[in-house]
Amino acid sequence: MKNADSHIIHYAKGWYKKTDTVEDLKILYGKRNGVDPKFLGKGKIATLLLELCYKRHDSWNSYTFSDFVMSLSPDDRWKNYGYGTTDDYDFYLSVIHRCLSEMSILQIYAFKADGRKIAIVPLDEPDYSLLSKSENTIAFEKAKEKLDKKIKK
Repeated sequence: MKNADSHIIHYAKGWYKKTDTVEDLKILYGKRNGVDPKFLGKGKIATLLLELCYKRHDSWNSYTFSDFVMSLSPDDRWKNYGYGTTDDYDFYLSVIHRCLSEMSILQIYAFKADGRKIAIVPLDEPDYSLLSKSENTIAFEKAKEKLDKKIKK
């Protein structure tokens, strides 16, 4: 295994189909840690995601850190953009969605001056026996297949 967090990063980047975020992450973290998903709650998922964000964002400075923390407020955008309202604000869900947002923009590859692509964050392949492929993944694979056929002609 190249990276124990591969499935979480793939999930954040949209490779897996998203149904119920917390339940999906329980499955992925359960697989990663050998834990039955029923023993993982929102608080544990939030904590694990915070640890992952901390580990992956060595470029954070005082501004980006304070922006991250303040975005978790019930008065901020993370509760209003599809993750609840003032009346049903959930701190753990705010942390989960904010961390997934951070992971979704994590740079995985870089390009050398000679054009070679290198992995900054080596990832294992997605495991679609855990969660299904997202519609975007399916569309991407179909487009890639068509392009590959054209290139071979």
